[in-house]
Amino acid sequence: MLFRSLFEDNRLSGHVQLVHGAVGQRSGTAVIRDDRHASTIIGASGEGGAAGAQVPYVDLSPLFAEVTSIDLLKCDIEGSEQLFIEQYPDLLQKVRVAVFEFHRDRCDVERCQALLRDYGFSNEAMLRRGEADFTLVVWR
Repeated sequence: MLFRSLFEDNRLSGHVQLVHGAVGQRSGTAVIRDDRHASTIIGASGEGGAAGAQVPYVDLSPLFAEVTSIDLLKCDIEGSEQLFIEQYPDLLQKVRVAVFEFHRDRCDVERCQALLRDYGFSNEAMLRRGEADFTLVVWR
C-alpha cells in the first residue's frame, strides 16, 4: 500500500528511495513489535522477550552523504529517538528543522534536548504535550 501510494499514485519514483529497516543504531538488528497499547516498539534483538519482526538497522549517513542540507526531519521512531540523536550528529548538522516525538519512559529527554542544543538547534517549541509522550520541534 505504501509502495503504491508513493510510486504509483503520486508518481514519486524518481524522487523517493524506499529503504527497509530500523533507525537508531548504525548497525546490528532490532525487533519491531506491537505492545499491549497497540503502539510499535523498536528494541535490540532479543530485548524484552516478546516476539516480533527482526530487521536490520540502516546506517543513514551513507544514504545522505552527498546531501548538504535537509530542510525538515521528522523523527517518530518509537523510543529510538535518543539512539538516533546520539548516533547521528553528522546527519543532524545538516538539518534546519527537526520534529521529534519523545517517549518519556523510553529515553532520557533532557539528554536528547541537551544534545540537540549542542548540535546547534537553538530554538524549540512544544507542538503536543501528552502524559507519556510529547512532540517537540527544534530549529536553527
